[in-house]
Amino acid sequence: MTAIDWSRVEPVDILIGGFPCQDVSVGKRVGLAPCTHSGLWAHMAAAIDALQPE
Repeated sequence: MTAIDWSRVEPVDILIGGFPCQDVSVGKRVGLAPCTHSGLWAHMAAAIDALQPE
């Protein structure tokens, strides 16, 4: 997900992803920082922005 060029992906109707909460709820509690499990949310947001699913 971190290496996908979303501008090259064909349009989709639905985009589904779970929120990776490991870094928010347990462990070091690093939150949404880049290079963390939960930091993947930024990549999901980029996909949503680029693909604009219905």
